[in-house]
Amino acid sequence: MTDQIIQRADNRRRGTHSTVCKCPFPAYHRPAGFKKLPSVLQFAVNRMVSPERPDGIRPSAHPLVVQRIRAYRRRGMSAMSRRLFDALALAFLNHVNIVTGVVTLNYGQLAGALSPRDEHGEVMESQAVTARRISNAIRLFYRTGIAVPPPDLADNWDSINKTRLPRYITLTDEGFRILGVREDDLIQAREQRLHNLRSEREDWSLDAESLRKDWYADARMNALISRRTRAADGKFRRRMKSLPFEERKREVASRILRRHGTEARHMPARRFEKMVWDNLYQLDLVDFGTPPPLH
Repeated sequence: MTDQIIQRADNRRRGTHSTVCKCPFPAYHRPAGFKKLPSVLQFAVNRMVSPERPDGIRPSAHPLVVQRIRAYRRRGMSAMSRRLFDALALAFLNHVNIVTGVVTLNYGQLAGALSPRDEHGEVMESQAVTARRISNAIRLFYRTGIAVPPPDLADNWDSINKTRLPRYITLTDEGFRILGVREDDLIQAREQRLHNLRSEREDWSLDAESLRKDWYADARMNALISRRTRAADGKFRRRMKSLPFEERKREVASRILRRHGTEARHMPARRFEKMVWDNLYQLDLVDFGTPPPLH
């Protein structure tokens, strides 16, 4: 073998950055203020949180999961993949709707939920779990039959921003069993919740499929509205940056009057003033100028 280094035709070279996983030990911690889980899900979560107990489980070690993964990957999952798989399974159970099976966190939110945080509750970027890593791991849930991708992927495209909309997954009945949920208890809780929804809406034709479609349609619309609002706010912010503060304040007040109409015109003066200041802070437009230098 020659010691001569062959120059690549495109002049590419290996970078000096590290390719080591930034978060080798992802973990999910349910926020303290969250609503208590239904007992059918809490039982499965307790089994997953304490795998050393007699009835404890690790989803990545479930015989069906191991068999189906090795059917296309001879060496199975690596230790790092197993840890991410188990952490994702725990997050799924904490955010799944037992009637529709929809996990209400998208890929980016799942990444944030599994990432370590500092003392201020902010995600530590140097150790964060990436959405790309979550996407690759969720493919394992599809291959093992635990989850299915969202329907109508063609509707997941934002034609204005030319980007994908947030994606969600749906747990299957077999997926619930693999994750430790008792089937009889799940069916009973699902029927009870569905009965309550039918009574509340006075629509006895409701079923899991129609509720799932409605949820996906609402999530898509909310994402589009949120993106349009952020884009409009960004455009307005850039236009206001060049104006004096008093002019910014007047423009923000006019914007509120245009958006809220009659409600804003009949609002008490102090409440309207507070709304103006809230909007100024939200748009990062509170700037009183550069303070004079200290002598």
